[in-house]
Amino acid sequence: MVDFLNALDHDWFLWIQGEMRSRHWDPYFVAFREKYTWIPLYIFLLGTVFFNYGKKGWLVVVAVGVLITLTDQTSSNLIKKRIQRERPCNETYFKEAYHSAISCSGGYSMPSSHAANHMGLATFLFLLLSNPLRWLLPFWALLVGYSQVYVGVHFPFDVGMGWLLGVVLGVLVMALFSRAVNGSLPGTERLNFRMRQLSFTNFWRKRIQ
Repeated sequence: MVDFLNALDHDWFLWIQGEMRSRHWDPYFVAFREKYTWIPLYIFLLGTVFFNYGKKGWLVVVAVGVLITLTDQTSSNLIKKRIQRERPCNETYFKEAYHSAISCSGGYSMPSSHAANHMGLATFLFLLLSNPLRWLLPFWALLVGYSQVYVGVHFPFDVGMGWLLGVVLGVLVMALFSRAVNGSLPGTERLNFRMRQLSFTNFWRKRIQ
């Protein structure tokens, strides 16, 4: 099964490189994966947080900082070093099969930290904010992750695992944040209520009754 999934991942990667790559689009996808490209978006999101929550916006900033630390360190230092999967641009076969759009990093490939970090942030803010524009955040994270495959530094499953890790940690941090602020910030009350309903103490109280 593992060999089948690995072969599928390789075939999918080569299909993207052979059928989806274009010299016209290369500069755009290189830019999409760069953190500096999204500085205006980060400023906008930061402004949105402080506009909605005032001084309490710093609580959100701290929570986001904890989240990004978790996604980055979990993907880079915990999972990557255990799996030790080489990047496609560092594998002999793939070096000859395509040309990466950027210089290749020496780190391991699975999961993609770019995908994990951006999806974690997108998930957290999607759950927190009520602005209809929040629906664009998951698509933004998907775009950043796909760009990693497009430029040739990650396999598709690397990015998929990064997205999954980001969603899981984003929901977890949001749930803990909701409990920490006791549902006092708009956007946290519903998830905080659900967490209370699922709490261990309430579960056993209902069992005893």
